[in-house]
Amino acid sequence: MKSLLLLLTIPLLAQSRIEVQITAAETKSNTRLQFAGTNENTINERDITTFNLTKENLKAGVNSYFGASPTDIFLNNPTLWGDLYTENKWKPVTKILKPLRARILELNYFPYVISNEVFNNTASIRSSARVQIGAPLEEVVMSFWENPVDSSTEGIKYTFNVESSAIPSKSTFSYVSKFGENVLNSRSVFIGSETGLVVTLEPEQAVHVELVATKGTMKAKLDYKTVLSGSLAVNYDPRYKDHHFWSLDINKVMEAARLNCTRVSSEVIDFSFYVNSKVNIRDFRTNEVLSSVPLAVF
Repeated sequence: MKSLLLLLTIPLLAQSRIEVQITAAETKSNTRLQFAGTNENTINERDITTFNLTKENLKAGVNSYFGASPTDIFLNNPTLWGDLYTENKWKPVTKILKPLRARILELNYFPYVISNEVFNNTASIRSSARVQIGAPLEEVVMSFWENPVDSSTEGIKYTFNVESSAIPSKSTFSYVSKFGENVLNSRSVFIGSETGLVVTLEPEQAVHVELVATKGTMKAKLDYKTVLSGSLAVNYDPRYKDHHFWSLDINKVMEAARLNCTRVSSEVIDFSFYVNSKVNIRDFRTNEVLSSVPLAVF
C-alpha cells in the first residue's frame, strides 16, 4: 500500500484570543504590561517545515517510540478509511501559541514643549481675553518580530491605555494584527482645552502662554511559545499489535525523533505617548510661572 502524509489547512477557531494590554502612565510604578489567552489553529504546510515534520522524520519517530514504522501517517482530517479522528474521538494535531513572558525594557520621560505664544497688554488698564489653545499630536506604536513561527494564527488584540492623574482620565485605542506581522500604527490625539483659556494681563504686562506635556517612550518585549498538541493517526498494513489504526501523541513521537517540540518567538514593541499636559503662563521678563492649568489628552 502506498504511504501517505495528509494535511488539511482549515484553521480552527481560537479557543481564547491572545490579548496584550499596555497601560502607560506618568510614573514607572503605574505603568503596566499584561497579557492573557492562547491561540490554537490546525497546523499548515509552513508548520510542517518549521517543525520539520517530514514523512521520514515522523515514521522514524513512530518506529523509535512505538516499535514499528507505520504504512501511513495523518496529522488531521481527512484520512483514508473513513474519518479516523471523528470516529475514534482523536484530537488532530494543532499548533498552540501562548504568551510566555512580558517585560518593559525601557521607559523614559522627556519634557515636551508643544507651543509657545506671547501675549502683551499694551493698554493702560487690565485686560482679559479667551485664548484657544491646543495642538494635534500622534501617539505611535511600532512592533518588530524575532523568529516568528507563522503569521496565519488567529490575530492578537493589542490595547493601549494612557492614564493621567492631573485630570483623571484614560484614553484607549486598540487594534488586531497577525502573529509575526511587523506593525506601524498611530492615532491622533489633541492636547488642549475645548473651551479655551482666559488670560488676564495687567497694564503693560506680557506673558508666555506655553503648552507643554511629558512625552513618554516605552520599549517592551513579549516572548511567545508555540507548541504542538494532539495525535498522529497511523495505519499499519499488515496489522501491528492486532490493529491497523493507532493514535500516537505528537510530542512523544517528536521527542523520539529528536525533533524540537517548542519554538519561541519574540515581539519588541515601541510606544510613544503623552501625559501630564498643561498650560504654563510665564512672566515674559522673569520667566516665572504665574499659573499652571492641567489639560486633557483626547
